[in-house]
Amino acid sequence: VIASKACAELDSLRTVVLPESIVVIGDGAFANCRNLSYLEMEKTPDTVGVGAFENTYWLEHLEKDEYGCKYLKNILLEYIDGEGYVKIKEGIRYINDEMFLNSEKLEKIEIPKSVEIIGKRAFSGCKNLKECIFEEESNIKKIYEEAFKECTSLKEIEIPEGTDYLGGKAFEDCESLEKVVFKEGCDIKVLNMGVFWGCTNLMEITLPSSLEKVYFAAFAYCESLEKIRFPESIKYIDRSALEICKNLKQIYVPLSIKKDFEKERKSINFGGKHPKVIYY
Repeated sequence: VIASKACAELDSLRTVVLPESIVVIGDGAFANCRNLSYLEMEKTPDTVGVGAFENTYWLEHLEKDEYGCKYLKNILLEYIDGEGYVKIKEGIRYINDEMFLNSEKLEKIEIPKSVEIIGKRAFSGCKNLKECIFEEESNIKKIYEEAFKECTSLKEIEIPEGTDYLGGKAFEDCESLEKVVFKEGCDIKVLNMGVFWGCTNLMEITLPSSLEKVYFAAFAYCESLEKIRFPESIKYIDRSALEICKNLKQIYVPLSIKKDFEKERKSINFGGKHPKVIYY
């Protein structure tokens, strides 16, 4: 393991040869080594951290593909903001934290089935991103915190089957988001804090059958949501989960948590008339 910032800002460093025993290169490990011009690896590491080679001669002169992406074998190192459409190459296993952060031109992203992890704030602030397409038979497992926060042009998202983690605020303030589908086979058990907070145009959501807990403000300020159905697997719904869902008319809740939900719902601030609760 090469620790985060272990060799950062070494102006004298020009050549790096890494043995196959190196499996992790930490965040900013060689950042600002401006004269680093040669890199050789006996084996591609499992993980290369955020900005590991930022501001190095080597990375600046690494060839980018037609979509503006720079790769080290099967690791996506950098995206040069310049293309509206990006297709990530097959073989990439993870999209690093903040990889496309605040991209002004990105409008459409295609994610291959090889990708398993989308890092924190990977697409956060991509205000012109309209489409995120996961390839069929996607192997996505985890979508981390704030991954798509403030993607204000995104209208629809399908969470692939097999996904087992969705981080807090993952889609916060995606104000154009109208439809969310958790595909059959999705294994998400928890909707974390503020995951859909401020999705003011969200009208339709299909929750995963695996869902057990809905935490603080998960759907707060989803002002266009009229109906929500919690699956039979649900065990806990935080009292703030549906705050200021002022157009909510129907909530479907399994009988198994009726007693607990009845205690909480009178204190929920829906921002308007209380919706009808249908127990099934």
